Amino acid sequence: MENLNTQIKERGPVPPMNPFQCFQKALSNTMMSSAGEKWHALTEEQKQKYKAMAQLDKQRYEVEMELQNLTQVTEMGLAKEKMRQDQGFGEQMTPIMSQ
Repeated sequence: MENLNTQIKERGPVPPMNPFQCFQKALSNTMMSSAGEKWHALTEEQKQKYKAMAQLDKQRYEVEMELQNLTQVTEMGLAKEKMRQDQGFGEQMTPIMSQ
Protein backbone atom coordinates (compact mmCIF):
# COMPACT_ATOMS: atom_id res chain seq x y z
CA MET A 1 0.00 0.00 0.00
CA GLU A 2 2.93 2.33 0.70
CA ASN A 3 4.15 1.97 -2.89
CA LEU A 4 0.68 2.90 -4.21
CA ASN A 5 0.54 5.98 -1.97
CA THR A 6 4.03 6.98 -3.09
CA GLN A 7 3.04 6.51 -6.74
CA ILE A 8 -0.12 8.58 -6.31
CA LYS A 9 1.79 11.36 -4.57
CA GLU A 10 4.57 11.44 -7.18
CA ARG A 11 2.67 10.92 -10.44
CA GLY A 12 -0.99 11.02 -9.54
CA PRO A 13 -3.46 8.16 -9.85
CA VAL A 14 -3.23 5.80 -12.78
CA PRO A 15 -6.03 6.69 -15.23
CA PRO A 16 -8.90 4.20 -15.37
CA MET A 17 -8.87 1.41 -17.92
CA ASN A 18 -11.47 1.31 -20.67
CA PRO A 19 -13.45 -1.91 -21.34
CA PHE A 20 -11.03 -3.01 -24.08
CA GLN A 21 -8.04 -2.64 -21.73
CA CYS A 22 -9.85 -4.75 -19.12
CA PHE A 23 -10.43 -7.36 -21.82
CA GLN A 24 -6.75 -7.23 -22.82
CA LYS A 25 -5.68 -7.68 -19.23
CA ALA A 26 -7.90 -10.75 -18.94
CA LEU A 27 -6.23 -12.18 -22.05
CA SER A 28 -2.71 -11.72 -20.72
CA ASN A 29 -1.89 -15.37 -21.48
CA THR A 30 -2.64 -14.99 -25.18
CA MET A 31 -1.10 -12.95 -27.93
CA MET A 32 -2.09 -9.30 -27.55
CA SER A 33 -2.20 -8.83 -31.29
CA SER A 34 -5.22 -11.09 -31.45
CA ALA A 35 -6.99 -9.25 -28.61
CA GLY A 36 -8.41 -6.65 -30.99
CA GLU A 37 -9.88 -9.30 -33.23
CA LYS A 38 -11.37 -11.15 -30.28
CA TRP A 39 -12.78 -7.93 -28.80
CA HIS A 40 -14.58 -7.08 -32.04
CA ALA A 41 -15.92 -10.62 -32.25
CA LEU A 42 -17.62 -10.36 -28.84
CA THR A 43 -21.32 -9.62 -28.64
CA GLU A 44 -22.50 -6.60 -26.67
CA GLU A 45 -23.67 -9.00 -23.95
CA GLN A 46 -20.21 -10.57 -23.71
CA LYS A 47 -18.61 -7.11 -23.50
CA GLN A 48 -20.74 -6.21 -20.45
CA LYS A 49 -18.35 -8.06 -18.12
CA TYR A 50 -15.45 -5.88 -19.26
CA LYS A 51 -17.54 -2.72 -19.23
CA ALA A 52 -18.39 -3.45 -15.58
CA MET A 53 -14.68 -3.96 -14.82
CA ALA A 54 -13.90 -0.64 -16.52
CA GLN A 55 -16.61 1.12 -14.49
CA LEU A 56 -15.11 -0.22 -11.24
CA ASP A 57 -11.67 0.94 -12.33
CA LYS A 58 -13.08 4.37 -13.15
CA GLN A 59 -14.54 4.58 -9.65
CA ARG A 60 -11.14 3.61 -8.19
CA TYR A 61 -9.53 6.38 -10.23
CA GLU A 62 -12.06 8.98 -9.06
CA VAL A 63 -11.48 8.03 -5.41
CA GLU A 64 -7.70 8.25 -5.87
CA MET A 65 -8.02 11.63 -7.59
CA GLU A 66 -10.18 12.93 -4.74
CA LEU A 67 -7.61 11.64 -2.25
CA GLN A 68 -4.81 13.33 -4.18
CA ASN A 69 -6.74 16.62 -4.33
CA LEU A 70 -7.51 16.52 -0.60
CA THR A 71 -3.88 15.74 0.17
CA GLN A 72 -2.70 18.67 -1.94
CA VAL A 73 -5.19 21.06 -0.32
CA THR A 74 -4.17 19.84 3.14
CA GLU A 75 -0.48 20.21 2.34
CA MET A 76 -1.06 23.73 0.98
CA GLY A 77 -3.01 24.68 4.10
CA LEU A 78 -0.30 23.32 6.37
CA ALA A 79 2.38 25.14 4.39
CA LYS A 80 0.45 28.42 4.60
CA GLU A 81 -0.08 27.98 8.35
CA LYS A 82 3.63 27.26 8.87
CA MET A 83 4.52 30.34 6.84
CA ARG A 84 2.16 32.46 8.95
CA GLN A 85 3.71 31.11 12.15
CA ASP A 86 7.24 31.63 10.82
CA GLN A 87 6.36 35.26 10.09
CA GLY A 88 5.01 35.77 13.61
CA PHE A 89 1.32 35.66 12.71
CA GLY A 90 0.36 32.79 14.99
CA GLU A 91 -2.69 32.32 17.19
CA GLN A 92 -1.85 35.45 19.24
CA MET A 93 -2.63 37.74 16.34
CA THR A 94 -5.37 40.26 17.08
CA PRO A 95 -7.17 42.23 14.39
CA ILE A 96 -6.48 45.95 14.03
CA MET A 97 -9.66 47.98 14.23
CA SER A 98 -10.05 50.96 11.91
CA GLN A 99 -11.28 54.20 13.47
